[in-house]
Amino acid sequence: MSVPERTGRARPGYGCRWCGPEEEIIKYEIRDPETGGVGSEVMCCTCGRHQWRWGWERKFWARETHREIVRSVLVAAWLAGRIIRAAAPRPRMSPEQAAWVREHVWPPSWLRHYQELPGPFLHCACQRPPSISCQRGDHYGCQHDGHPVRETVIQSHTRRAARFAETHEHLAAAGTRGRRDVYGRNDVAWVWLSSSPCREICTCVCHRQHRAALPEPALSQQLDLFDPEAMPK
Repeated sequence: MSVPERTGRARPGYGCRWCGPEEEIIKYEIRDPETGGVGSEVMCCTCGRHQWRWGWERKFWARETHREIVRSVLVAAWLAGRIIRAAAPRPRMSPEQAAWVREHVWPPSWLRHYQELPGPFLHCACQRPPSISCQRGDHYGCQHDGHPVRETVIQSHTRRAARFAETHEHLAAAGTRGRRDVYGRNDVAWVWLSSSPCREICTCVCHRQHRAALPEPALSQQLDLFDPEAMPK
């Protein structure tokens, strides 16, 4: 028989041939290169002696292999469940839960502002009313170009915006007209969503149809004011 080779697996156990059945041992899985037989190389942690064991050791390592397969399947199933739950859309907070958070968690200043003007707290940047230009009828002057908007800002214990020790460059993405939410360097701890940040989108109906279909804004002219024929005689 050739010299057995270790496979790399090891297990703790008890029972030394020379020191007694209560001494700790380490079992190393070995394999005979010629016959393919599986056994154990036992090393006593007390005396340090080695012993090769065959026969029933093959069943021992077969049970260990079965346990490793079962453990791997369970871990894979657990990871798959975590991935599915993370990818699934999370349920929105109910109105009752939101009211409880506003009453018990929000600072009094936030609650006061919400009671006076709830729109900024409830509407996302893509759900706000049309721009001022569209409300005045100047649809071609609308500056909402879909640039990403910051989500929130980290607050300190004083309930003010937290600031970094040094300024940093805001790499905010630009919209179709080159507008950005933040320009230049700043030390404010803004929070941006890395996956799909909300964008500033005007909700006016003029953006749902082609620009060419919109009428050109007519220039306001004051007619017949200095017309001699229109002046009273």
